[in-house]
Amino acid sequence: MENHGASEEKEFGKEVGLMSEVIVTGRKVGANREFWKVLAHNKWLFKRVIDLVKVEENKYLALAEWARFYKEVFRIEIDFSDISIPEKRNRFDWLIVMLKGLTLDELCVRAGGWLKLNLGKIESIRKPIETYAVWLRIEADDQIENKIADDCAGEGISGITLEERLLFDRFYYWRTGKHPESKILVSCTGSLAEVKRNGSLIVGGSVPCVHWASERLNVDLHFPVGFAEIYSRHAHYIISA
Repeated sequence: MENHGASEEKEFGKEVGLMSEVIVTGRKVGANREFWKVLAHNKWLFKRVIDLVKVEENKYLALAEWARFYKEVFRIEIDFSDISIPEKRNRFDWLIVMLKGLTLDELCVRAGGWLKLNLGKIESIRKPIETYAVWLRIEADDQIENKIADDCAGEGISGITLEERLLFDRFYYWRTGKHPESKILVSCTGSLAEVKRNGSLIVGGSVPCVHWASERLNVDLHFPVGFAEIYSRHAHYIISA
């Protein structure tokens, strides 16, 4: 039978050995002896550090997953060590990482044969001038539509762009082996599409609409015919940036 005291002593020995690595890493970022003295005798501060590590670890794991996605799907090696991730809000459960320079055309190519794009030029409120990350929340409450239009911008949240929606669909499929629910219609309120008015093509006023039909992901400027009968609900993809 294993001696309980000896087992605890063995584990303590492992932790002591690990602490030397922690101190070496800490020195590289400015954690000197005074830092460790404060941390060693302040339980409240130590707990705050533990809580922060848990939050940052979840971000790291999410970024690592996106790095694997880009490597396997786009054949691109990405280092996300310098990317800034916004604070995660309640119910914003999906991270989207938009790669610098990623275009709508490239997303359409990666979508393969299951995407049907029925529109022209798109203007989006976020553009991948640099790599950026946002949190996504899927909201089925119809009241959110008016909230987006009225005051969500002041709260740092907005509608998803078409580019983000197509990227998320590809990521979701890579991660789960299936596409997001087919009985949902999504308005990409973070983008506006080119429309014809008075014989001229202008961008603005028309929101791209994403929906599944005939085993294809369709992108249109209008609700499909028979929308109420075909789709179980109209969802809003809300972004926290």
